[in-house]
Amino acid sequence: MSAVQSVGPQALPALQEQVEQIIAEARRQGASACEVAVSLEQGLSTSVRQREVETVEFNRDQGFGITLYVGQRKGSASTS
Repeated sequence: MSAVQSVGPQALPALQEQVEQIIAEARRQGASACEVAVSLEQGLSTSVRQREVETVEFNRDQGFGITLYVGQRKGSASTS
């Protein structure tokens, strides 16, 4: 599986494909249910003081979470 590098609508098809692969693998290994959450955020902020740009900051965050169910048992993991 390759990592998704872009953020935005263009990343959705690749993300959906990866999530589908994860769910298929979870089922193949015996999960009775699986939940996957993916978040991608990108932003730009600026601050101005006395009509002069003081700072320009770019941020990019990614997160992933998975919850697996096998019968009545549940396990989950996440990263950001």
